[in-house]
Amino acid sequence: MGLSKLAYQALESIVGSENVTDDAAIREAYAKNPWPWAILGRRRPDAVVLPKCVEEIQSIYRLCNRYGFGAIPAGNYNWDVPLQDNVIVIDPKKMDKIIEINEKSMYTLVEPAVTHAQLSTEAMKKGLYCHCTMGGGPCSVVANNTFAGMGGASYRTGYDRVNLAMEWVLPSGEILNVGSAGIAGAGYFWPEGPGPDFRGLLRGFLGVLGGFGMVTKLAIKLFHWPGPSTFSCTGTSGKYRVELPPERFRFHMIRYPTREKMIEGMYELGRAEIGATMQHIPPHFLCWISTPSKEEFWEKWEKGVFQKYANNVIALWLAGYSSQAQLVHEEKVLKLIIEETGGEDAQGEDELIKLVDPELVAPEFFRVGLTGRVMRPAGTHFIAIVGDDSLDHALKVARAGDEVRKDFVSDFMDDGDCDWICAHDFSWHADSECLIYPEITKEGMEKTGELVQAGIKKCIEEKLYTVLHATDTNPVLGPIYGNYHELLKKIKKFIDPKNIANPPNPIRV
Repeated sequence: MGLSKLAYQALESIVGSENVTDDAAIREAYAKNPWPWAILGRRRPDAVVLPKCVEEIQSIYRLCNRYGFGAIPAGNYNWDVPLQDNVIVIDPKKMDKIIEINEKSMYTLVEPAVTHAQLSTEAMKKGLYCHCTMGGGPCSVVANNTFAGMGGASYRTGYDRVNLAMEWVLPSGEILNVGSAGIAGAGYFWPEGPGPDFRGLLRGFLGVLGGFGMVTKLAIKLFHWPGPSTFSCTGTSGKYRVELPPERFRFHMIRYPTREKMIEGMYELGRAEIGATMQHIPPHFLCWISTPSKEEFWEKWEKGVFQKYANNVIALWLAGYSSQAQLVHEEKVLKLIIEETGGEDAQGEDELIKLVDPELVAPEFFRVGLTGRVMRPAGTHFIAIVGDDSLDHALKVARAGDEVRKDFVSDFMDDGDCDWICAHDFSWHADSECLIYPEITKEGMEKTGELVQAGIKKCIEEKLYTVLHATDTNPVLGPIYGNYHELLKKIKKFIDPKNIANPPNPIRV
């Protein structure tokens, strides 16, 4: 173990002996992660620490600088597994308070361990809802919103538009209060000023992966919730269903003959500004989200019916935010748009409805609970190629991904239309994600890395913007995008001169 006895004792003096451990079994549990880089290069942390407050976190970072070991915030969206020795994990699970839900100004202030499910439960009681990640209800609100920040409802609520003020512990142990939190007594209601707005420094596109310290309080926007104060749930684990009041909510699955026509439909829906959520859901997504077990997934998938009937599908929630009359109006507009764009609203005896249980799929967009089923096919997954710009651009990136994947079809599940395309900001903005399912083996992870590099190369050749910005892809993409990787290195060296914050993220220095 790299951590010295003296350093370990110092950690005990900060958090108490009951809140720090170097037990091998616990350390192994914190070294688990299903994504490729965390499987190929992972290490056990040298210790796991459970602080109870921001002051203890400050002291831990100061100790890291003094003794020369690294620290990673747990729950940091797939980048919380050590990639080198002499690193500890800071797990803030004891910092799980919803500090405030401000109904009048429609925002909330939370600590790092507050989950989307926890916040949704309390916010909906007050007629509000939070911007839920598609990563799942158990995900941390802070971790998600300092990472990609999108969610099931970002078609209406916007992509990365919810972060307000925050309390941020820098790698030095100093606190940087961002936004209105920088004014004593002002609260956390506003994201900007006084002085520079540092949200972009922390967030960028995919965040800085714990490489610039740790956010210990974050305020995010809340939105009007036209549904019930409790999320009515029936069934058992694996087959939970939620019935939202039909006079205010209506879920549609709209199928198109081609992806081009589907994109046209998504544009028109955005122009009309109808709907609460909208995404293109690929066939494999609809299959794993509709099945409660791996065995049932493969049984249904191998019949080929999802590949036949579930292509080019838009999943759309309409919601009467102001009244039932709004929902009636949006239903009429939707019908006209479907007719004009050549779509088909799956209803009744449609084969798509026979395959997919809408009551099982639909709740995912407002209060996610089943998205962990993405692990159904292979026990892991990866987003191999990502495009972020317009809907047209998202489709071009998806096409580029199709071309690249032809050379890897024998290595991964052959899932045809594999691209998840999400519309944000009423279709002014969109991203596409090429989901793959590798084997959890050294060979499977290496093939995943090869596919990622091939996808980046293809997008560069076709002058497409790909956004899989991470530790080892930053130097590849940097020269294409204004040498941002060199600026990122300078910022990392300035903020974290001893390189103790989740090394080597967000870039090797």
